[in-house]
Amino acid sequence: QSQLAAIEAGATSMLLGMLVDESDEVRQKASDLLFLLVNDSAQNQAAIADRVGIDTLIAMLASEGGALCETALIVLKRLAKDNLPNQIAIIHAGGIDKMLALLASEIAGECEKAAAVLRNIAKDSEQNQAAIVDAGGLPLLSAL
Repeated sequence: QSQLAAIEAGATSMLLGMLVDESDEVRQKASDLLFLLVNDSAQNQAAIADRVGIDTLIAMLASEGGALCETALIVLKRLAKDNLPNQIAIIHAGGIDKMLALLASEIAGECEKAAAVLRNIAKDSEQNQAAIVDAGGLPLLSAL
């Protein structure tokens, strides 16, 4: 409950600022905190999806090879797990294309995390599976 109160009080804005800080240590701590907040709480996940926004998380993927991208992938993976509204929001924000671009980039850690996000988006939804196939995901995923 205190985590949710912190999110609602604007802690996510502070965390986003920390995620783009010049200090690697500050960015890593912010990353760790954001991960902890989304890990096992549906309420926190909903608040983060609302406060941080799926669009913001998708935009964070542009920093390929960085901690910001890795954090976004971890958070998106968690937000997409068993949550159709979040899956749809990720798709509408251009998430499939971004995930496929990360797969094509062949940056090892990011490839696995992007594939995990796609797995959570595809699980239990034929429409989401079709969206991934239509975006050209099958060859990239088959190559893993």
